[in-house]
Amino acid sequence: MQAQTSLFSLTGLPSEFGYLALVFTFVLALAPYFAAADFGVFKIPPLAPRVSSALRVLGPIAFLFVVFLYLPLFPARASNDVPDMAGTWIRKTNPPDMMRMTLSQTGKELHADFSIAPDEPLPTVDQNASVRETLNGRYIASEGYFELSILERRPECTHTYYGKLYPQSADSFGLQLYATSGACPPLPGPGSMQMYRRLPSPLPTPPADNS
Repeated sequence: MQAQTSLFSLTGLPSEFGYLALVFTFVLALAPYFAAADFGVFKIPPLAPRVSSALRVLGPIAFLFVVFLYLPLFPARASNDVPDMAGTWIRKTNPPDMMRMTLSQTGKELHADFSIAPDEPLPTVDQNASVRETLNGRYIASEGYFELSILERRPECTHTYYGKLYPQSADSFGLQLYATSGACPPLPGPGSMQMYRRLPSPLPTPPADNS
């Protein structure tokens, strides 16, 4: 879902100007009913009958217009900043670090070659062979996520997953798989998972790729 923002934010005006406009129009809306009143922070001067009559209509309109400027009803401008996802990431499994990937990044493009460790409990996979994965992704700035394709190579066949990578912080992201295609059924497991940036502790040596 695309992020929403207010019309005032899109103008780029200083927030102090918005606060001033909000207070000023609020005073205009109250003026016909509290003429010559002193509220300490602001004082409403005496008003001529014609001015008071006009402000009964224009004051609330001006105030509601400024409030409308603050409502998050408009698509946020796409940021030119691309999240930095380069590095090694792991999934919190038990035992830990059984699924890990090292992402390389060039601009908006992501790439990773990684393996699912052979002792991870995947009953449909030959436990003596690794499941090798190739991930490619591209950042969609207007939506704030990376669109992914993951090619999975098993000893007996290949399979492709499609999904999205949602940056959440400098140290975590969400991975959602929503479609698959290939000659063999997808591996069992969650359609979404959390990945975390690897801690400084050493990781198990990944299985050798003898292909």
